[in-house]
Amino acid sequence: MASSALSKINRKLAERTAARRKQPRPPSARVTESPPDLHRQILHEVFVACQHYGFVKRSDITHFFPDVKGPRFAQVMNQVNEELRDVYGCELFEDDKQRGTFYLISILPVDPLDGNSSLDHFALGVCYAVLSVIFMANPESLRLSETAICKLLAALGLCDSESTNCLLMDIDLKTLLSGRFVREGWLRREAITNSNPVAYEYFWGARANRAIDKHEMLTFVSSVYGLREGALAWPEHITSITRDEVQLPDN
Repeated sequence: MASSALSKINRKLAERTAARRKQPRPPSARVTESPPDLHRQILHEVFVACQHYGFVKRSDITHFFPDVKGPRFAQVMNQVNEELRDVYGCELFEDDKQRGTFYLISILPVDPLDGNSSLDHFALGVCYAVLSVIFMANPESLRLSETAICKLLAALGLCDSESTNCLLMDIDLKTLLSGRFVREGWLRREAITNSNPVAYEYFWGARANRAIDKHEMLTFVSSVYGLREGALAWPEHITSITRDEVQLPDN
């Protein structure tokens, strides 16, 4: 009896399973195709992130838009960059030192350090001065110690030799260097090996390498100080500029 009852139950279950398999499957709740305006949604996220943080992370984009993970990411980001170039005159580029971190940069024929407010103009003017002195001091390695940079800022009359509190604006210049300029990709900060107490040095950041024209910078510095420009006067700098032109030809 028990065996007969068990057989009936198994037969009923098999019939139900077979019937269920014949029924059409309900549509998946997950959207398998990306919406046609997906790249514009991502574009909005890019603008918001860059406004708040100075950069956008690939992990943030794939977190909010899981459909663009893997190979799809490059395809959609190409669409994003195409619209950025055509409509907004800028483009996203990836930091080669920190993969997955993207910065927005203008491709219009204007000063890449141009800001909106008086603080922006002042801060980015300081940034250009710092980048200039790093380039002039070490055109190959593009690095300079934090101590040397602070001495430069004091020599320019922006702060006194005892403090990095700015004499012209209510801002600490060392914080400006290690905070905003690093966050926005103009500078990269690293601890000097075996320094005790720990000391730091700054390198040109990914944004500076992409946005700043070294030849224009050399011309600017030469004109400010009345120095002669040319391969004979600046052999190391010209070599650095020439190497960049070979690696990154103008399109």
